[in-house]
Amino acid sequence: MPAAVGAIAVAALTLTPSLIPHAAVIQGVVTGLGAACGYAVGLGVSRAVRTVTIRNEPPSYGSPTSWAWILLVGGAGLAAMMVLGKVWADEVSVTMGAPIPDDGPWWVITATVALIITVLLVGIGRAIRRLSRRVARFADRPGMPDAVAPTIGVLSAGLVTLTVLGALLGIGYTAIDRVFQDVNDTTTEGVTQPTVPTVSGASDSVVSWDDLGADGRDFISAVPTTERISAFTGTAALDPVRVFVGVDSSPDPVDRADLAVADLEALGGFDRAVLVVVTSTGTGWVDQSAIEPLELMHGGDTAVVATQYSTLPSWLSFLVDQQRAREAGAALFEAVHARWSALPADQRPLLLVYGESLGALGAEAAFDSVADMAARTQGMLLVGPPSVSPVHQTVTEGRDPGTPAWQPVYDGGVTLRFGSRADDLSQPAGPWTAPRLAYLQNASDPVVWWSPTLIWSRPDWLAEPPGPDVSAHARWWPLVTFLQVTGDMMDSTSVPAGHGHVYGPNQAGAWAQIAPPAGWTAADTARLTAEFA
Repeated sequence: MPAAVGAIAVAALTLTPSLIPHAAVIQGVVTGLGAACGYAVGLGVSRAVRTVTIRNEPPSYGSPTSWAWILLVGGAGLAAMMVLGKVWADEVSVTMGAPIPDDGPWWVITATVALIITVLLVGIGRAIRRLSRRVARFADRPGMPDAVAPTIGVLSAGLVTLTVLGALLGIGYTAIDRVFQDVNDTTTEGVTQPTVPTVSGASDSVVSWDDLGADGRDFISAVPTTERISAFTGTAALDPVRVFVGVDSSPDPVDRADLAVADLEALGGFDRAVLVVVTSTGTGWVDQSAIEPLELMHGGDTAVVATQYSTLPSWLSFLVDQQRAREAGAALFEAVHARWSALPADQRPLLLVYGESLGALGAEAAFDSVADMAARTQGMLLVGPPSVSPVHQTVTEGRDPGTPAWQPVYDGGVTLRFGSRADDLSQPAGPWTAPRLAYLQNASDPVVWWSPTLIWSRPDWLAEPPGPDVSAHARWWPLVTFLQVTGDMMDSTSVPAGHGHVYGPNQAGAWAQIAPPAGWTAADTARLTAEFA
């Protein structure tokens, strides 16, 4: 009976507001996981209490009347929470300027998915428990201390479970990796090799077009034309340099970085006014709305370099490829910086660093502090950094007193600033000296806030007044908030720009403050931002 109460209680709490309004299927998964966890907690507490107080009595499964009351009251309460949960989710949608999702019978879908997940997980748990008991009975021998056989049963069942789970994960990883490797070998419909001579895969490039990977080919093919750039600037433009090295060129991140530097040399990248070192996300994706603004601002007198470190999508790379992202980001920056430093000081391009999501984690990996960033770059923009990003974590924890975690002020904002929108970077009112470093992070971005510590610890962003697009009804609940934010990550790009994990035109406005060309005005920033709205 306590297990049922725990399942209902935790399932109800998962329906309270989170960062992102969940689609019905995702909410069902979160609620089902919560119900299964609540069941396990209730069962564990009940057994612990019974062991301590009435050890020799058999377990009580409750009377039919008590079960009827639990099902009646619990069911009614859960139904009420589902209604409230949809109301709260719709309120968040309105706050974000997003249309209220038309999920059809939201309550029916959510309840059905939650029930399937709960039954499946509870069934697996019971199977493991039965295995433990059978092993314990088999191991029990006359004269053996009471605790030995049950311990052997638990350990054996745990070992079998971990072995099976490990085997399944290994098989799954191999299958998924093969699938996404095949995807990496494809070319997006409509994507063709550019004819300009300043990009990877061109005639003067040391990199083959076929080795760029799917996202690399997308990135290179999207290079803006001189006509597009001139239409914005009103003056003659250069063809931008874009360099990309895929994992098919080399399995080693240092080799890929060296190849990228060689391609920059071959394409004239070090002769440009601006040089941007980019750490991509997952499959090698680079956000066009983060790179093209710089190319427009500077009339194409730019070079952008990036490498690929995985064929897995970003969410999966976050789970299994974090180290690869760090290695790739550090290797690329160190290789570029070494060549850049060898140039005469008056002939060096403006050296900028960019990373988004897992790319922000990778871009950070070349530096150990804000001071290091300021010493070795001439500007940096990191967007939607994961909570495990060490420099971001350090500056957030060391923020100026009285400033919130979702938009902290660090050291008076003299070198490093935070914002969810580009305009936020104008604050605080004091000087923002060069080199300018900035983090863009939305208060509702689950990628920024997801952490295993949510299971047992209330985060600052929920202990303080909430951000502008976070529900005032959001609360921290042990375990529950972790499940909710995990669900938010699945839905993090389903909301408008400026919310969740979508940054869009705010990146253009941020670059306009970090690295504007001479004579740049606020009106120019408005025109640039409008290009990507």
